[in-house]
Amino acid sequence: SLSLETDMVTELLDSYYRLRDYEDIFAIGKPLTDSAAARYFEGMGLLGQNRLGEAYMSLLLGPACDHFYPSASIALAHIDAMRQNYEEAEKRLGGLISLTAAKAPHINEKAHVLLAQLLFEKGLYAEALNQFMNIPSSSRLYSESLAGQAWCLVKLKEYGNAVPLLKEIKAA
Repeated sequence: SLSLETDMVTELLDSYYRLRDYEDIFAIGKPLTDSAAARYFEGMGLLGQNRLGEAYMSLLLGPACDHFYPSASIALAHIDAMRQNYEEAEKRLGGLISLTAAKAPHINEKAHVLLAQLLFEKGLYAEALNQFMNIPSSSRLYSESLAGQAWCLVKLKEYGNAVPLLKEIKAA
């Protein structure tokens, strides 16, 4: 069936991506021009090769209804940030946060962390702190969030509030 074939291609592309075998991703994906999975993994492969412009264009091709869209949006925001186009990255992440709040918590958490990092880089430490605080303790990103919170508090000269977070990081 077509769905099974699509799932198999997606798994194959994902395997090559995890192995950083970008050339095989490109070879497999080339004839699959209508495949959202092929476009997504091609974009991620190009990003892995630091070919930002090509990666951006490939990742933009996915429709908003596609299940790769949230992950592609994270990658697009990352590229925007690498290009120092912070406003576009913030806008993309803000939209993604509202879109994924209930449906995709792991993507939502990545978006919060990336947005927090962008805000931190802009010197907006209180706003960055608020974004880092959206990460639940059950998340894989919790340790990163704690470190981000601690750095924000240090920048805000709230050292007494940063110390317990640093102790929690050390204990983990």
